[in-house]
Amino acid sequence: MEDITDRLPRHRDKRFNQRSRDQIQYLVIQHSVLPGDFPPEKIASYLVEKRQWPGIGYHFYITSDGKIYQTNRLETVCYFAGSNAQYNPQGVCICFAGDFTSEVPTAAQLSSGGKLLAFLMQELHLPMEGIRGHKEFVVTQSPGQQWDSGRKWRDILLTKVREAQG
Repeated sequence: MEDITDRLPRHRDKRFNQRSRDQIQYLVIQHSVLPGDFPPEKIASYLVEKRQWPGIGYHFYITSDGKIYQTNRLETVCYFAGSNAQYNPQGVCICFAGDFTSEVPTAAQLSSGGKLLAFLMQELHLPMEGIRGHKEFVVTQSPGQQWDSGRKWRDILLTKVREAQG
């Protein structure tokens, strides 16, 4: 995992709210709908410049080669559910780079994601039920139609989490 939190573009005036770790109840899975090798720096630039967000809206970003980037501290309240959503303080957002409308993440992404989720569950004392898709919080297709139907990559990911837990 590479922590790029301090290197990502940030808004010059706006800041995300902060929270304590005990407020976190969910590990929220999203997809970027962008190519699997799309750099998180470009996403952060877009969100800061075009949407006027304080920074990137994820805590972690996993590219198609399985590389994990930490993009915000766990104590940061990101806008995974929009800029005014009641759920934001409760979630850690993990974005899988790619469009999973008809595809599923790569084997490398699923393996890395499983390890990351297992680590976060232990670190934050969360149950398996705390792993949720973005669409369970807001009206969206993220993390893709294949998350809970079709190829059901949610089930594949949860299997990877269990394997990582030993």
